[in-house]
Amino acid sequence: MKYFPADDVPNIAILGAGGGLRAMIALHGTLQELQKHGLLDTIMYLCGVSGSTWCMSSLYKNGDWTEKLQALEESMCARLCKYTWSVPKATKMLLEAAKDENYSLTEFWAYTVVYGMLHEVGEKLSLFPQGKWGLSLRLMA
Repeated sequence: MKYFPADDVPNIAILGAGGGLRAMIALHGTLQELQKHGLLDTIMYLCGVSGSTWCMSSLYKNGDWTEKLQALEESMCARLCKYTWSVPKATKMLLEAAKDENYSLTEFWAYTVVYGMLHEVGEKLSLFPQGKWGLSLRLMA
């Protein structure tokens, strides 16, 4: 493998689309395929919106996520398969939220479904250097 100075490396970005769970799963699968073909370490930016950011938050919790994609996939599948929804908790939250004129059902869904399945909403994320050239992936959500 030939290595190039960082100034000679093109800036390559991956943009994950929105679309809820489908986007989360699709981005994770895309990253695994890039890794399988030896291209993941060429990525400088990883960007996403909506569901793709759910995947990104799972990845960025692990400083060495590029080395653990398979294990992270298994963890994601396990969380999705054992999801339980608390109707009393969701109802209480909805009644409380109804007092806020700017609250939407989208926020209610995001909290009950996304948090319930992923247990990651609101967790603090930290970024670590990735890639063979010591480039940092930047979280752009």
